[in-house]
Amino acid sequence: MGIGPTEEGVWHGKSEPNRCWDNPLPSNNLEESWAGDDKRAWNALDDAILSLLVGARPDVFRRVEGRLLHLAFLGHRQNQVRTAAALGLSRNVLRALLRRHGILK
Repeated sequence: MGIGPTEEGVWHGKSEPNRCWDNPLPSNNLEESWAGDDKRAWNALDDAILSLLVGARPDVFRRVEGRLLHLAFLGHRQNQVRTAAALGLSRNVLRALLRRHGILK
């Protein structure tokens, strides 16, 4: 297994790639459903996530998940029902995640 994008377009390895995705990810229904979204924002998110992954911190997922929850919760004025709907989660799952990250007591 080499370093960099695989033939399928998925990046792996420990050194930083030249660009977020030198090869596009394989198309799937999820990506097609995002066709109307701001692709620049998604590309910026891809770049930011890869930059964090290159740092090889073991807690990247926890920190990214916590940041997403925190921003979504604040953006919806701490309304759990609206935040859960925006994230595609049930209210119970959202509450468990908010507690896990110390956002909700």
